[in-house]
Amino acid sequence: DYNFTVFILYVNDIFIITNNFSLLHSIKQQLYSRFHFFDLGKVHHFLSLQIIYNHDLS
Repeated sequence: DYNFTVFILYVNDIFIITNNFSLLHSIKQQLYSRFHFFDLGKVHHFLSLQIIYNHDLS
C-alpha cells in the first residue's frame, strides 16, 4: 500500500487528489490555518473534462 497526493493549481483553484482521506483532511486543516478559502467539494468538470469517481478500486 502507498499514499499519493497531487496538487493542481489552476488560476485561483487548488485541486487536491489523494488516495488517503485522513491525509486529505490533514492537508485541508493545514491550509485552513494559513489561508481563507472555500471547500467546494468534489470536482465534476475541469477544463471541459468530466471527472468520474471510482470508489471500487482496491
